Amino acid sequence: SAQRYTLTVKLTGTGAGRVTGTGINCGADCVETYAAGTTIELTATPAPCSRAVQWENESGASLTSPLTITSNLTVYAVFDACCPAPVTLQSPADGATNQPLDTTLTWQAAAGASSYDVFVGASDPLAKQNNTLDLQYAPVGLTLNAAYRWRVDAVNSCGMTPGTVRTFTTTANHPPTITSTPPAMVNRTYQYDV
Repeated sequence: SAQRYTLTVKLTGTGAGRVTGTGINCGADCVETYAAGTTIELTATPAPCSRAVQWENESGASLTSPLTITSNLTVYAVFDACCPAPVTLQSPADGATNQPLDTTLTWQAAAGASSYDVFVGASDPLAKQNNTLDLQYAPVGLTLNAAYRWRVDAVNSCGMTPGTVRTFTTTANHPPTITSTPPAMVNRTYQYDV
């Protein structure tokens, strides 16, 4: 009978994913025994916010798939995390009241973000209002004495990291209108001596 060898797949790196191939479905089943000379095609499927970087052996040397099994072999599938960090919201504060209709939402830059999706609405699901490179956004269409929910998602080419939801309530009154009254005309009589 032909010599048999064990292939062990291990997942490593800062990201996550799974590896599949004949007899392998790693996450769950990461070890399989094969006859010597068997060629195995392994496929790395990254989880959301991860990317498959490379295959390595136990000594850290790069490998390529397909693999021909000629001895016991441990293969490391390296996945890197790649989504941006979550956004830290600044203002308005959660639960803020009496916010003007021209309120500007602000947040801090998120590591790894290339842009930001801004969501604002009175109820879920929140409507995406904008994708921006800026760290602020003035929502449109706010009404008086209304409760709003908002969140900002960090986005890059790898994916999106959802932000936390905050609430604010707009003012119940229109801002005061400043009017000026022209000074009263004063009737004066002038007498001229000629």
